[in-house]
Amino acid sequence: METSNLNRVIQKIATGPHLSKNLSEEEAFDAMTFIQSGRATDVQSGIFFIALRMKRETADEMTGVFRSILAQAPGCEVAVESLVTFADQYAGYARGLPASPFIPAVLSAIGIASITHSPVVMSPKHGLTVLSVLKYCGVEACANLPEAATRLETGNGWALLDQCVIAPKLAALNRLRDSIVKRPCLSTLECCLKPFHSTAGQNHLITGYVHKPYPPIYAMCADVAGFDSATLIRGVEGGVVPSVAQVSRYFPWQRDRDAVPNTIVPFEELTLSEVAIDPVKLGLSQTQRCVPWPEGVDVTDHITAASICAKKGLAALQGEIGVMRDTIRLGAAVTVAGVHRWSTDSALEAVDAVLESGEAWRCFKEQSKLA
Repeated sequence: METSNLNRVIQKIATGPHLSKNLSEEEAFDAMTFIQSGRATDVQSGIFFIALRMKRETADEMTGVFRSILAQAPGCEVAVESLVTFADQYAGYARGLPASPFIPAVLSAIGIASITHSPVVMSPKHGLTVLSVLKYCGVEACANLPEAATRLETGNGWALLDQCVIAPKLAALNRLRDSIVKRPCLSTLECCLKPFHSTAGQNHLITGYVHKPYPPIYAMCADVAGFDSATLIRGVEGGVVPSVAQVSRYFPWQRDRDAVPNTIVPFEELTLSEVAIDPVKLGLSQTQRCVPWPEGVDVTDHITAASICAKKGLAALQGEIGVMRDTIRLGAAVTVAGVHRWSTDSALEAVDAVLESGEAWRCFKEQSKLA
């Protein structure tokens, strides 16, 4: 694609609420590929993403943009079973402290390998992320995909990756996204990246959402990326951990094995069934939906907040009772239920067993330089 062609694409989608036209999958793919090449100006790129958002992206447009991202972010194969790819919401947390950084160690203790990918900080919220918290737990992100593959196959079964490692050309757009301010389609698509593919078992996506229209979109993107199944969780601040104080839900999705190969069902045609998550029925009796943001700590003070979150998470893994331990328990249980198609209460029993035995703490210590 040349600059003039991108201009034509922009003219097509940025002509107001009544005259804008939708792009084909090929047009969206070509435009995103041109943007990722670095040849588009910031103005052109910004208008492209804002115009798509304003007119609302179609399934073809989301698929085209996502296929371009995937083409520039090739993954690796690993010989592990039940590989979970965690994508907690990239913009981070600003109203509470996340429990998600501590869930992979619990899964590892149960025998489920997992990879977590995260940025250090991301627009528009610029909140506390998995990567920033684990840094204060002494857990370093893998420098490259082969290192992460080794941890998955020969280590204790969980690994952490920075977005700039799994999708460097996408990560190069983060500065532009600070200027865009509003949430572009990239905020959805990056959560469905698949840096590793299990050749010995199933591949599962775990991610969260806030607004009702998103589960079918995530499910379609999981299909495009090549996942076998996904668990789409109505989590606190759009993350992967439900509230421990109120009823929530998740939507399981599974690839249709009888479908024609290489065919994708548009999200407008997808219907998903929800599974309710009632913390009271599971024996949780918290009054706060998550670990609250530390009193007196500014929302922009990520250093202090991350260090406090790290201390609370490490204490919870070692047996300290409280909101952090319950959020870890519930988040891990929903993931296990989604992966194994168990009931949430049965999954919670498996989670509690490895927490109480200390096996989850042992799996975390193997990755941490501080624990």
